[in-house]
Amino acid sequence: MELGFVTSNPRNYQSSAARKLPTSLQRLLSQVNQQRYEELYEENTTGTSLKDALQEILDGFRSLDQLRCHPRWIWMAVLLSLTAKPTVEAYLPNDNRPRIAIALMLMQLEDCHDATLIPKAIQEKIILPLREQIADSKISNDLTGSVHKHLCPSKLVDVLFPSLSEGCQALDESLDVLKNGLKALNQSDAQLALLSILEDCFEGYAIFPGTSERHKLLTWWLYEIVPAVWDFHLPQSFMTIRGVQTVETILESFIWEPSDTLFLLDLLH
Repeated sequence: MELGFVTSNPRNYQSSAARKLPTSLQRLLSQVNQQRYEELYEENTTGTSLKDALQEILDGFRSLDQLRCHPRWIWMAVLLSLTAKPTVEAYLPNDNRPRIAIALMLMQLEDCHDATLIPKAIQEKIILPLREQIADSKISNDLTGSVHKHLCPSKLVDVLFPSLSEGCQALDESLDVLKNGLKALNQSDAQLALLSILEDCFEGYAIFPGTSERHKLLTWWLYEIVPAVWDFHLPQSFMTIRGVQTVETILESFIWEPSDTLFLLDLLH
């Protein structure tokens, strides 16, 4: 698949968004992007572990701003879940679990941290329509306000994703992104959950199948997702199984059905 926004040599890619990052994080992204990784099916590898490199970046979020580290990790889980969502839908077009899981992550971010961190487009397309349906529901009760006290990530994972395997690698790994996105809602579990998400995306088929273009996918994460996570904004584009997609295209798929609302309310009771 062609990741058109990245140059033919991803190691030369430049991002204006990345220039707004702290200098130490900018240097780290450049260092990680310059390496060659066995995990990305590259030749002439430099012997650097991709997992160690990703761990160092996540550690950087904590060391640079510990107060906002966890909300940033949740926001990263949301963005990568939005990226994996089209893969789930390619195999299970009527499955509402991606919408539900992403909404739960956003509600936790909104209720437990700061609603102003969430970009306006996400609020308008995902959160507000869902909250309006919840408020209109005759069984909403106290869920019209904060929902975080009802959230138990481990329970949600068990209920939403009871099967260990759907029998297809791409589907299993894209669902695993959503599972770990929910696990990331627990601060103590967040970093390991994110590392699992990144493994599914970079080494697995959660975003797209095959072994080609893997370093371009890493470059996209480094220079589009990491800056978006740091500043709580949306990336310019999303890498998906359907190719490069705009933010508008990704958000258009969030159409809440009454059955979605009832399912969510049942989860939270």
